[in-house]
Amino acid sequence: MKNKVDINIYIRVIAVLLFVVYAFTMVYFNNRLSDIDNKVSFIYNLFSKIQPTNNNQQPQVSWKNDCSKSFDNKSYDGVFIYMSTCPHCTKMKPLVESSDMKWYWIDAVNSTCYSDLNFTKFGFNGYVPHFYCIRTGKSHTGEMSEDLFNEWVRECKNT
Repeated sequence: MKNKVDINIYIRVIAVLLFVVYAFTMVYFNNRLSDIDNKVSFIYNLFSKIQPTNNNQQPQVSWKNDCSKSFDNKSYDGVFIYMSTCPHCTKMKPLVESSDMKWYWIDAVNSTCYSDLNFTKFGFNGYVPHFYCIRTGKSHTGEMSEDLFNEWVRECKNT
């Protein structure tokens, strides 16, 4: 209860201070409003030309999606469940594409497209990237190193 009272007091003090600064600014710059508008316009124009950078932004990647194909476990070696916005999936995508397994690609976001599939039979627990080997029934969830992924693929293919 004391924390709520403290927070309410801080909010009221900040509101009063903002009002005082606003009132002082309006009185002091009463005849100079056009000058302020020019300065604000200059600052806005200056900063509007600066483009934000996001070093954590994911690269745009085109994703394969087998939604239009019906799943037949005799036609595929494995199932790859991913999300296009997942950074771990993005790292695993080139490994999946270059492996010698034939993968059935499932976009976890578009799960209604695969309404006839029971994802739990693939060992899917809701986390991506998820890999399922049809021959062995083994699954793996999460990003893997290239060596670990290749070993997992060999085990799947040689069984």
